[in-house]
Amino acid sequence: MLRSLSASVSVLLCLSMANASSMSLSGEQDGVYEKGSYVVSEDIVVREGMTLTFLPGTVVRFEPYAGIVVRGALVCTGEPTAPVVFTSANDRPSSEGPRAQPQPFDWNGIRIERKGRAELAYVKVSYSTYGIEADTSGALRLREVVFVKNGRSSLVIGGEIVAVEDAQPFGYDRRAANTEPQVAPQPEVPAAAPPREHRKGQWKLPVRIGLGVVAAAGGAMWAGFHYRAVKSQEEYESAVYPRADEYRRERDRAVGVRNVGAVISGVGVVGFGVTFAF
Repeated sequence: MLRSLSASVSVLLCLSMANASSMSLSGEQDGVYEKGSYVVSEDIVVREGMTLTFLPGTVVRFEPYAGIVVRGALVCTGEPTAPVVFTSANDRPSSEGPRAQPQPFDWNGIRIERKGRAELAYVKVSYSTYGIEADTSGALRLREVVFVKNGRSSLVIGGEIVAVEDAQPFGYDRRAANTEPQVAPQPEVPAAAPPREHRKGQWKLPVRIGLGVVAAAGGAMWAGFHYRAVKSQEEYESAVYPRADEYRRERDRAVGVRNVGAVISGVGVVGFGVTFAF
């Protein structure tokens, strides 16, 4: 009897742990979420008049292209030893199964729209595209917020990137629309080249370079063998048999290779142009 009861308790504990590790969120959300691990497959939306809260120690992992859209309020107050973490779905222990390495641009980030409001303390935002992006009409209060390896930026206010040092606690306070923000002192950060807008467009540059090389190679082939064809034609016209027959064959070979070069160059040019349509 005791052994059977013990086995039942073990099964219940395992089921509880499995549920806790596989809780999913998407769509409109409101209310207070207890400490736990959540996976977001599609955007979380906080509508006007609603407040979404995650308690200290909560970890929210986002699948690609997912994020949080705040039109109401996002209020998360973590603790120094138990922050609220927003990160990539790949940023998880290896004990949970095979995974890819988390990278910048893995998920969208937190977007505060219109009159939305966000109050975050002891929060970590990692591996997103834009970290936190806020409209100037909303309120944004950050205290001891840490940004780690976000792609395009860590903090954008009204379209302007705010300088934030990676992996260092950051503070910001915009209490209402049209007021000057209070930004915690930050060390000087050297300007960096802006990264690409989105991972989906990362293929374009190498493809364009490759097609440009193809177009240039085809053009060079066409030019070289065009010259050879013209030269052979001139020699053919001035030569006598059997030498003339040899020049004619050389001319025909040059014309054939020249045409191949024209086709290769055309493919490169057309392909290069097509990349701008996506």
